[in-house]
Amino acid sequence: MTASTPASGRRWAPGPKLTPKIILEGTRLTHKTDLAFALNEHPRIVGPRRYRYHSPVISGEWGSFHPYPWSPGLVDYGPEDRDRAMETYATWAHMFELQRHYSWMVDRFHLSTLAWQSIHRAVDEDFGWLEERLEPLGFHIVLCTRRADTFEAARAERLTVSGKPTSTTISASSCTSRTSSAPSPLRRGCRSSNWTSATATSRPRAKPPPTG
Repeated sequence: MTASTPASGRRWAPGPKLTPKIILEGTRLTHKTDLAFALNEHPRIVGPRRYRYHSPVISGEWGSFHPYPWSPGLVDYGPEDRDRAMETYATWAHMFELQRHYSWMVDRFHLSTLAWQSIHRAVDEDFGWLEERLEPLGFHIVLCTRRADTFEAARAERLTVSGKPTSTTISASSCTSRTSSAPSPLRRGCRSSNWTSATATSRPRAKPPPTG
């Protein structure tokens, strides 16, 4: 397979291969998924592209452990599914290691699990073993936050499209206090030094393209 050839007949020389690995974390309503898709197409992140193709965006929020909508998954598993969750994390780590020379965008991962398990089950998981495998691969964590006074507007916006309205019933003050400076429980058990933050603001959601 050769590099694409433009109309001029000259061969297009690709630049250096960009293989970013970014984990987007933070509370709900901080545009993590929007950011994941946007970063996955940004030329400064993944390089210039002449057409869209399937760069991986994965999520720890997939409710994949049981055969019903919004079932527990990698973040909100119960004690009966803990072994499955840890095996899933190990499997993702192995996948990243095998395909390290590619870009990976992750919409929620182990920090969301740390927070959810600590808040809802009073369980402190230790993901040091996972970060020891992610760090050599060049993974970076972006903590997405939102000002407390913008949560209500963001929630109202999300309710217009949400398939599960109860998922947006959160306390703005509690979520902000848990994420704004990454204190316990978000950073408990997190050993990574590759840490940055991004603050979301309310904005109109793009209308979906017409169908039919």
